[in-house]
Amino acid sequence: MEMPENNHIENINWTDDASLKETLSKRSKKHITQDVFRHKNKFEVNVVENCTEEELKKYYELYLNVKSNSLALNTYKLPYELFSKFATNDDWEFITLNLKPEFVKGGKNEPVAVSICHKGEKSYSFLLVGIDYETNREHNTYRQAMYRVLLRAKELGYNKVDLGYSATTEKRKFGATQVQSCAYMQVKDNF
Repeated sequence: MEMPENNHIENINWTDDASLKETLSKRSKKHITQDVFRHKNKFEVNVVENCTEEELKKYYELYLNVKSNSLALNTYKLPYELFSKFATNDDWEFITLNLKPEFVKGGKNEPVAVSICHKGEKSYSFLLVGIDYETNREHNTYRQAMYRVLLRAKELGYNKVDLGYSATTEKRKFGATQVQSCAYMQVKDNF
């Protein structure tokens, strides 16, 4: 069975925004400049390895926003308990984005995005994302989350980032390459 394309970036050899842009196509340079770099100073970024129960509930809520809108890959809802396991395992971390106070419109300053990432032996994996879609429309939060995942992978010394399935067009803007994948299943029938 054919699966959606898997996205990854290898050979992360850029050192700053300018050298990242040099690795991209002309069109992607334009998108990254307008949609990512223009908004990057609007966010506070935190790497969270030990979160509170309240924070974890907010991350799960953000994940459910994406899950309910994701039609490219039909999966079941991940249980909250899995997020609790992520929070207590040193191989996993949450990267949160909060708007800086001057960009918050009413209410309290809560995370507007969370990236759930795995620190593997050879690659950094962007496994799940949670987004506040209201903020995404105005500040391109999803693209900002992906950019911050790449920066974090670079900071940790990874040369490869696995970006997962779906949103291929968005990931291609960051220089991701696609690998076609398939799933196999064996059906055992007794009749």
